Amino acid sequence: LKVAQVGRSGNAVAMGQSSLCQTSSGADLFVEHNEHTALIKEETEDERQRHLHERHASSSLRTGFDNCRRERLQKVVKSDWTWEKQEALHPREAMYRLLKHLKMDPDGGILNIEKGTGQASKLRALKKDRLERTLAVIGAARAVGNPTLMLCFALSLLYRYFFQETYRTHMRHQCHEIRLHVPLEQLYVICAVMEVAVATYCVLRALYHGLRAYCYGNKAPVGSTTTLGCNYKYMYVAEFYLRDIPTLQSLSSLRLLAYAHPNLISKNAKLFTSKDDIARAMLEKFVDREPNSCDDEQLAERLAGLIVQHDHKVCDEEQQIQEAHNLVDLTPYNALMRFTKSEVFEDRGHLVSQGLKPEALDKLWRLHLITALEKVVFVVAVFVCAFFGVVEFFTKVCRLSLLLTDPHVYWWTPVVFFVFLVNQSMG
Repeated sequence: LKVAQVGRSGNAVAMGQSSLCQTSSGADLFVEHNEHTALIKEETEDERQRHLHERHASSSLRTGFDNCRRERLQKVVKSDWTWEKQEALHPREAMYRLLKHLKMDPDGGILNIEKGTGQASKLRALKKDRLERTLAVIGAARAVGNPTLMLCFALSLLYRYFFQETYRTHMRHQCHEIRLHVPLEQLYVICAVMEVAVATYCVLRALYHGLRAYCYGNKAPVGSTTTLGCNYKYMYVAEFYLRDIPTLQSLSSLRLLAYAHPNLISKNAKLFTSKDDIARAMLEKFVDREPNSCDDEQLAERLAGLIVQHDHKVCDEEQQIQEAHNLVDLTPYNALMRFTKSEVFEDRGHLVSQGLKPEALDKLWRLHLITALEKVVFVVAVFVCAFFGVVEFFTKVCRLSLLLTDPHVYWWTPVVFFVFLVNQSMG
């Protein structure tokens, strides 16, 4: 069965082995079955016009993007560009200005894209079915129960260890029976203190965002000169639901293992390094600009223009455009490394004639040193997180064994702790 959908509301249902064909106008949807043709759905004139307009808008968008890209590369090749004066803005203020000209849709989205012709209501997609509602209830229960149990078990261990001699004696006896020469008793206390501190901080942060979302009025933040067009409290709503709730659902010291997970090491390494920031500062000095006055694209375009005009000046325009295409999207660090390997980097006289300051790159060894040190520190941090994460997991398993053999606790206490441990392990 092959089914094609024309328009947003087109649906086709066929049984058996069928094949589909479409008329030349793209308006009617047919299903052929054993040489018999049945009309499934025919679009109205409005739907047909809307569908054609969307296809035309999509094609125009791709064509316009390609043309702008080529014009940009041609300016790089011909060095036909000027520095645009950038105003120093706080990121939050920049976001307000970016969203100032947009007309917000009541049910989400933007109305003034493509002159409002492509707007469709999302209320139907936002409505949840029974399964999604059930998962939402489970998620809310996890967000409340996980930090509550985390605090209860940690505080209970600390209280009974410091104020109940029988429990402390039982813990020491249990630790001696474990055939590992590790200070398990001290690890219990250290992990409990860490969990109390982490859980308290995360709960207070979630309560702060929740209260701000409930109490915040529709007023601009202090120091802002623009209006966003919507209620500012929804920023705190997004912070509460998109960050705090998922964090509380699986909050645990076991999350240290995420920094040592093999599938996440490469991502964490990109977030850990600051080589792009340092390279950007050096390049701004090199092109004789004020700090934080150039974006990454401008710096990459400037270096690409120097490389293409000097190293590839004997090539034709298409080859120069292709070389510029490979350079203009590089990060500041990669662009700087590519520039240092080019021939124009050694021609200091040419760089000075272009109004540049090649002496700003004389101490490039500092960047290499910092990059090497960051790699060493990152590797050490990964091993440290892996060590403490494994110690935390080992301690929790031993704690479960301690609860199972403790005659002074209720039978359901180790069961709840086991469910609590499984929930944290899933996170």
